[in-house]
Amino acid sequence: VETIDQLQWPFRCYFAKYYAVEQVEHKYQHRLIQDILDNNIRHKEDMMVKAQLWGWQLEQGHQVAIIMNDEPIDLELMDFKGAIEQSLEDVIYTHYKNALVVICSFQENQKAYYEGRFFEQLQELQMTLIDQFQVGFSIGVGQYYQRFQDIHRSYQEAKTAVAVARLLGDSTFMKRFTELGIFRLLYQHDDYMLEEYYHDMLDPVLIYDEENNSQLIYTLEQLFKYNLDWQQTAE
Repeated sequence: VETIDQLQWPFRCYFAKYYAVEQVEHKYQHRLIQDILDNNIRHKEDMMVKAQLWGWQLEQGHQVAIIMNDEPIDLELMDFKGAIEQSLEDVIYTHYKNALVVICSFQENQKAYYEGRFFEQLQELQMTLIDQFQVGFSIGVGQYYQRFQDIHRSYQEAKTAVAVARLLGDSTFMKRFTELGIFRLLYQHDDYMLEEYYHDMLDPVLIYDEENNSQLIYTLEQLFKYNLDWQQTAE
C-alpha cells in the first residue's frame, strides 16, 4: 500500500503540471482568436507561426458565425465543447462577449460546397444546444473572405445579422448577413458594402443593358437624380 501511495504522488504531479500547461495554452489560443476578431493584429508573422503550431489554416479563407442564447443563462466555453465537437468539423472557436464565436476555414474554390455544409452543421449545433440547455439559441453568419485580416469583418457581419433579426422580433433563428437586404447598408457604410449591394440588386439590369444596348441603368440614375419625379425624368 505504501508503495502504491508513493507511486501516486509523481503521477498526480505530472498530470497537474500537464493540465496547468494545457490551460495556459488554451488561454493564449483564445486571446489570439479574440485579437483576430477585433482586428488587433500587431505582429502578423508571429501570429501566423503560432497559428501553424496549433494547426489553424489561416492562409485559407474564412467565414464566421456567432451563437447567442435567447434567454439569460450563465455559460462558459467548456459548456459548449461537447456540442461543438459533435456538430462541427475543423473549426476554431471561442467564447467572447457573451457569444460563442466559430470560425470555419476553407479554400475559395471550395466555397460553394463548404458554405452550405457549414450552415447545415450550424443548424445541427443549434438543435443540440437547445436540447442540452432547454433555451433558445440564435445564430448569425457573416460572409466568406479570403484574407485572414478580414475575419473581423465577417465577425462584425455575423453580429449585425443577430442584432437586426432581434430588432425585427425574431428569436431562435439562423440568419445570414447576406439575407438582411437594405439593413446591410443601414448598419455598415463601407464602400465595398455599397458596391456589393449595388451589384446584388442591379447586376441583372446591367447585364440586360449590355446585351440589348439599352439604357435602363441610366434611366434609373436620372430618376433618382430628380427625386423619383417621373415627369421631370422623362423630360
